Amino acid sequence: MNYIRQIVAYIRKAQEIAAQYGFKNLLQPGLVKELVVADLLGHEVHRTKHEPDAYDPTDPSRKFEYLSLVSPAEPSNSTGCSRVHRRNARSHWSA
Repeated sequence: MNYIRQIVAYIRKAQEIAAQYGFKNLLQPGLVKELVVADLLGHEVHRTKHEPDAYDPTDPSRKFEYLSLVSPAEPSNSTGCSRVHRRNARSHWSA
């Protein structure tokens, strides 16, 4: 199996899982990033684009909008997500 088929197979499986939880189009712009950030911060992601990106599962009135940032020092990195990981997510970005 070449790498493209392998990636596509994982995307199809991920879409099946996403659909079970109300996400109609996993590949809509920004959704994968929102899922990654929500996982790191312990948030829940909204199913529609008419709401903020995420909310606190223990207090749904606490809503979050995730913002991307452009780093002029690193033109190949169009978002700040490359610097988000479990070690720093809670200490720097959680409310």
